[in-house]
Order: sequence, then structure tokens, then C-alpha cells
Amino acid sequence: MLAEIYSQGHGSLQVRGTFEVEPQKRGKKQIVITSIPYSVNKSRLIERIAHLVREKRLKQVVDVRDESTNDVRIVLELRGIDVNPESVMAFVYKYTEMQVNFPVNMIAVTGAGIPERLSLEGIIRHFLEFRYEKTTLRLQHRLALLEKRIHILEGFAALFADLDLALKIIRSAHSRQEAAEGLKSRFKLDDEQVDAILEMRLYRLVAMEKDKLLGELSAKKKDAAEIRRDLASPKRLWKIIDNELAEVARKFGDSRKTALVKPKDVAATEYRPDDFVEHEDVTVILSQQGWLRRIKMEVDDVSSLKFREGDGLSGIYRVNTDNTIAFFSNLGKVYVMKALDVPQSSGFGEPLGSLLHLVDGEYLVGFIAPDPVVVHKTPKSDTTSEEEDLPDDQIGSSESMQFNLFGNAEEESQPESTETGVEEAPTEKPLPTRGLLFTRLGKGFRFDYNVLREPTKRIGRKLANLAKSDEVAVVV
Repeated sequence: MLAEIYSQGHGSLQVRGTFEVEPQKRGKKQIVITSIPYSVNKSRLIERIAHLVREKRLKQVVDVRDESTNDVRIVLELRGIDVNPESVMAFVYKYTEMQVNFPVNMIAVTGAGIPERLSLEGIIRHFLEFRYEKTTLRLQHRLALLEKRIHILEGFAALFADLDLALKIIRSAHSRQEAAEGLKSRFKLDDEQVDAILEMRLYRLVAMEKDKLLGELSAKKKDAAEIRRDLASPKRLWKIIDNELAEVARKFGDSRKTALVKPKDVAATEYRPDDFVEHEDVTVILSQQGWLRRIKMEVDDVSSLKFREGDGLSGIYRVNTDNTIAFFSNLGKVYVMKALDVPQSSGFGEPLGSLLHLVDGEYLVGFIAPDPVVVHKTPKSDTTSEEEDLPDDQIGSSESMQFNLFGNAEEESQPESTETGVEEAPTEKPLPTRGLLFTRLGKGFRFDYNVLREPTKRIGRKLANLAKSDEVAVVV
């Protein structure tokens, strides 16, 4: 991820704060947030976490405290000893700014004055070219100053060859111009050197120490020669740049303040909604017109259920919210969702069209809960006989369809007489673990319920490959 951004010059990074788990008395624990992402406001982050706690979306946390001094220290007090700190932080990362996406778009105006998206290599290359140019200019400027000072010092050195004569010329002159002309003609000096001499107070000129002046001249010439060698050698210039950058790193370099999220860290603290759901048994109800809902109460009398005018019961299951329910379409597709994702409603529910992505001409032919708590039989009307064919678009529960296809389940469960004349109590039959699929052209196969335990996307999953003129008629 980071390597790709460095090479392409754009992308998005996940950055997150860090935390530690501190043990408390009686086996309890508390989470201590030790850093927050770059640019995130700490007060706003604490307020957001506190809001989640007040709204009871983060039930595992009792209290949030800010104990920060110079370092960040935000304490999350956990509710009990069985609370998993990793799952709590996964929730915090998901719903707060403890983890944010940081966009990267490395567009810069290059030395040529053209905006350009640069890779990390390109940025470094342009920066080093800039440093090379500026280092060269800096050294040239220093050399110019040194040469100017050397030129002045050489004038003083020439003056010291016959200081008495110089003083006599200055004292005997009637004007500054006359003194300047006298020094220039006698000591072979130029205007700049003469001006520097005449600007100096006479007592300082007399008191100047010859050795000190000549020592400065020698040092300046040595420095100038060194700079000339540097400017003449690109290798020496790059060495200077390297040393300067190393010094900057020594003075100002530090470790990364905000942690980048690595793939293994994402997997370790991945948010799992099931960790924050109190699973319970619910009743899932599907109407003949495709309206789906779930209610908490168990339905003892299906005739008490209310539907829209002209609608009725198609299927009903008592399942746990941790389990799945499956819908089968005439196009050979299966749609699987968690019972928890079924809309909870005291009304008629929501149409399946808003929950599943059904195409034109697609309708449901089966409704199965692979792991029901209670299996309800859909009541049959008095005018319907066992021999009648099911309507093409009927969506029946697995139990009612088994009744029509394989005979009266009630007859099969009648007590049998033994040789001793004592009736044996019927044994409870195990729940089905396989389904049967039939098409209108008489094709079919059986499938294991394991394929119904993994939720699908809204577009569903292909279960049966059909001939062009065929379609699924029934799934039981």
C-alpha cells in the first residue's frame, strides 16, 4: 500500500491512534488511548466516544475520562471482566476518528514551473537538485565575500610594507582626494582599497597589529581556496549536502507520530458487528406478496398475523438472529441474509425488492431457514386438496412444501402399536439438513444446507445452471 503510493504519487493511507490495556482490581481492565491520528481534535474525539456510550451503542464501556498531561491519555473504563478490549477498540476505530483515511496527492510545482504529480523518488530527486543548486549559490556567495575581504586585507598588507610613508602621505595631504591619489600612486592600490584605508581612524591604523592582519589574510585565502575546490568538484558538493542533511536529521529527526495501519493490524482489530449484538430468537415472516419482517415474540397462532389487504402468509420461521435465512428465485439464484438484517417491524415489514436485487421477471419460489428454532406449518385452506398443484409464484415454507410433496407428516407421526399392545410415543424427527431443487423441465438436484449459512450480497449467488427455456419451479 505505502510502496504503491510512493511509486504513483497518490492514494490513501489509513492512520490510527494507539492504545494499551491496563489491568485493574478484581480482574477488570481498562483501555488507555496513548495517541490519536494526526490532525484529529482530541476533545471532539472524546465527545464522540462519550456519545456512543450514552446512546448505548458501546455498551461495553462504562465511562470515558481524559487524563492527558503532556502525553495523550484517554481512559475507557470497561464494564466487566469478560469484555474483549480488542473488539471495543475495533468499534471505536470504526465509528470515531481514532482511525481515519489520509489522502495523499503529491502534486508540486517543479523547478521548471510546471505542476506535476511526483513519486517519492521524483520528490527526492527534485529536492536534491534544489539543494545542489542552492549549495552552489551559497558557496559562490561566500567566495565572493571572502575575495572582497582578501582584496581589502591585501591593501592593508601593502600599506604595512612602508607604514611611515603612508602616514606621511595622509598627514601632508590637504584633502581626502589628495591623500587617496598619493596612496594609489605610491602603493599601487585601487579605489576600494584606498577607501577602506581612509575610512579607518588613524589611531587604529597605527595600532593595528601586523601579524593579526596577515593571519586573517592567510586564513581567508585558505577558505577561499577550499571553496574553489568544492565548486570545481560535484562529488565534494554532494558530500557537503550529505553532511548537512545528516545534521538536520540528528537535530530534528524523530519517530512517526501517527501509526500507519498495516494489513495484519487491520485483521487483528477488524470490526465485527456480531460482537456488539445480543443475539436472540426472533420470528421471521414472509408474505405472499413478498413483504418481509421480524418480530421478537413467538407466534403460536399464525392466523393472528396481520397482512395487507389481499396478502397472506407465505412462510414463517423462528430463528436466532445469529443464523441465516435463504430465498430462492426462479432464475436459479439464492439470496442469503442474517436474520439480524431482516427489518424489525410491528407493521407489515419491507418489500423484498428493497432488500434484494431482483431483476425483471425474477420472483421467489422458496424460503428456507437452515437452522430454525421452531418450524411452523403454514395453514392450508379447506378448499385446497393435497393433489392440487402449487401456484407457480407461491413461496411456501419448507415444512408446508414437504407436506405437499411427500405426504401427510401428521399420519407418519401417529403412534405405532407394538407386539405387547403398548403404544410407543413418537420420537422427535431431526431438522432437515438438505434441500431439493426442481425445475419446470423436470431437472433437479439436492444441496447441503451449508450453502445457506454464508450471507450473500444483494445480487445473490448462482445455485443452479438452467437451460434457456427452463426455470426453477420449487425448492423444498
